[in-house]
Amino acid sequence: MMRRRPVVVPPPHGRRRVFPGDVDEQIAAVSATRLHNIAGKYTGKDDPVAIVRTQGIFPAPEEIIEPYLLGHYVAGGCRGSHVLPLMPVPINTTLAGAYCLPVVSCLAFSMDPDGRFTREYVDVFGNAAWDATRLEVQRKAGEWRRGRPALTGGLPDVPIRAA
Repeated sequence: MMRRRPVVVPPPHGRRRVFPGDVDEQIAAVSATRLHNIAGKYTGKDDPVAIVRTQGIFPAPEEIIEPYLLGHYVAGGCRGSHVLPLMPVPINTTLAGAYCLPVVSCLAFSMDPDGRFTREYVDVFGNAAWDATRLEVQRKAGEWRRGRPALTGGLPDVPIRAA
């Protein structure tokens, strides 16, 4: 049986809902639209957020987080104006470092029989298993910045915002 493509439903206010192609169950809700695009002015709040269902008919948790092992280059370093590798960090990590890296955090919750999140959670990227990835991301950022003259890692047509 061929799987249908996932369906992305764009409701108002920049949120997106994702449904797998072969079942009528929502797999994810994502808000990735920059809030200044919604508010019409710069608000200083551009951090995307997602809730993703796993297990059963959905992907396994490790399938969701595995891409973060690679430290993909993304737009978002240096106040959002540069391309740098994405670093997985524990919740409430103090951000310090030479490269102002874009970061991602992940909490995992279970659901009770009534479909509500439990109070207990796991800080997925807070595990020591992610330390090697964090070191590799820092190494990649260092190589990227050392191999490029100042500001050539910048994004095109993106105004640099004051901190």
